[in-house]
Amino acid sequence: MTNEAVVRAYQRALDAGDMPAARMLMSDDFTHAPATPGGPPMDADAFLAAHAQMSASFPDLRRHVTELVTAGDEVRLTAFVTATHDHVVELPVIGIGPLEPTGRSYRTTPHQDTFTLRDGLITGVHSTFPPGSGLRGLLDQITTTEHG
Repeated sequence: MTNEAVVRAYQRALDAGDMPAARMLMSDDFTHAPATPGGPPMDADAFLAAHAQMSASFPDLRRHVTELVTAGDEVRLTAFVTATHDHVVELPVIGIGPLEPTGRSYRTTPHQDTFTLRDGLITGVHSTFPPGSGLRGLLDQITTTEHG
C-alpha cells in the first residue's frame, strides 16, 4: 500500500469509528502532536480513546480532504471537518462536556496534517490548526450557538 493509501485508509477508519482498523495503520511509537489545538501530544492509545469519544458524540463526523501531497515518507493534507451536534458531547479524555445537542450541522475551517510513515505505518501526525479549525473550532461553534 502506498503512503497516500495508508493515510486515506486511516482517515476512512476514523470517520467510520473503526478504532481497531485505525490502530492497525499506526506504529507502536505513534505520536500525534498536537492532537487538538493547544493540546498535548498523544500516543496511539490516548488518541484513539479520545477519537472513540468523539465518534460517540458526533457519529456523522467526517474529514473532507481538499488537498493531499506525498513527498517521500510524508503525506501532507488539508482538510475540514463536518459534524452534526445531535448527541450529547462528552469528551472526558480532554475535559469537555456534557454539551446538550443543538441539532445543528457544523463545518470547521480547514487545518493541515503532516503524516510521517515508516514501513507502511503512520509513526506521527503533526497538525496545524488555524482559528476555527479542528475540535476547538467545532466546539467553539457549538458553544457560540448554545450561548450566543
